[in-house]
Order: sequence, then structure tokens, then C-alpha cells
Amino acid sequence: MADFARMPHALPPQAGEQRLGGLACRIVGHLAPHLVVALDARQRVLVDPQALLWKEPALTLSVWDAMLAVQGPGHFGVSRGAGGAVFPVPMLAGEIVQVRRGRFLVSLGAARMQDVVQGLGDRLSGTAGLMVDRFTAGPDGAVLWVQAQGDMFERGLIDGEVLDLSHAAFLCKDAGVAIESVAATNDSASRFELPCLRLTGPGRVAFQTATETVALVAAAPDTRRPAQSGRGVAGSFLGRN
Repeated sequence: MADFARMPHALPPQAGEQRLGGLACRIVGHLAPHLVVALDARQRVLVDPQALLWKEPALTLSVWDAMLAVQGPGHFGVSRGAGGAVFPVPMLAGEIVQVRRGRFLVSLGAARMQDVVQGLGDRLSGTAGLMVDRFTAGPDGAVLWVQAQGDMFERGLIDGEVLDLSHAAFLCKDAGVAIESVAATNDSASRFELPCLRLTGPGRVAFQTATETVALVAAAPDTRRPAQSGRGVAGSFLGRN
């Protein structure tokens, strides 16, 4: 009988009003949902300017490191402008999460840096590297909101466990997950190359399903490596609240 216990699982739909890290928000819509955020006078968040749909005039907007710093009080709405699930990524103090460029919506309590992960270019598209936004949670923790293309799935990797993922599917990961670009095909004599991202645990990995290329292979952990305490299966991206 097939064993699906260690397969990636879909994150549950996010519906209704939520409050994470003191941030009140609601997901509205179905085909192309958007996130509505309510800020009080003391709250300030970072927003991707390309994702901003609308805002109330009372909100104050300023530019901060190519992002919009939005100061309350008031409401605003954000979306990536296409069909895809919207999810929160709660973070503990000091935790680092890397998010695919163009998938981030809103950040509360996390500092952002732009990264290019060198050597991870997709040879089919000719890109030079994987563009990511790296977020580091502050002393009080943080919460990010991201929007996938299609549905969002996740997999918690134990130490040494490997997941091969298509370039287009990658969405976000814990900073502790190692990443490299490899060829998915095992035939060295073949002229056809199917490059993919190889992610090695421990940590959490999330991917999106609305892609043109699907190459997903899960590999068992290397049982020859000695066990390390505290290196079990990583928790869910939604398990931080």
C-alpha cells in the first residue's frame, strides 16, 4: 500500500477575520482573492507597492527600501492581481524566512532584505539566480502574508531529508533549508535538461501549484547520518500563531 504520510499537504483555506501578531485582517473574494488589513493608529506595516489595490485616505504612505510603509489608522487591500491562495506565515523572534520575489504582500514586525541566490538559475529560461526577499522577525515575532499562484502546499523536512522542486513551484522556505540547482534527469547522455531546486532539511518548505513545469520528487533522509537532537520534522508555516 502506498504511504502518503510524508507527502506535501495543502494548507487549509484562510477565511473570515483573523488577528495575527495584533494585525486584524480578512481575505475577501474567491477567483482572485485579496487581503484587507485594518490598522490602528499605532500600527505600521510594510507593503509591496505592486500589490496595493486600494486604501482609505486616512492612511499615511511613505517609501521604505523600495517598499511602502503604511501607517494607521485605516484599511487597505492588497493582491498579486491573479488567482491564488493568500496565507499568513507567522514567525518567531529572530526567525528568518525567504520568500520568492513577487509573492510577498504585507509584513508586520519583520525587517526585509533583497537577495539573489546565486547559481540557482533555470537553464531553460536563462535566469541567473533565484530572486527572494529575506525577512527576519523582530524581538516580538512577526507575521508575513504571501499569495501563491494556485494553491499553497507545504512540507516539513527533517535533518538531511531532500525535496526536489521545480523552479516555478518554489514559494518560500526557512532560512535553514539548504538549496541548490540540480538536473532532475538521471540520464547524463541526454541532451534534454530539466533543472530543479534541491532543498535539504531541516526546515519548512512551501510551494505553489499553478506552474507550467511540475517536477516534484521526495527523497528519504540519509539513514547513515547520525541522529541529532532537536532535528525532527519541522512544524507548519501556520503553526506560529
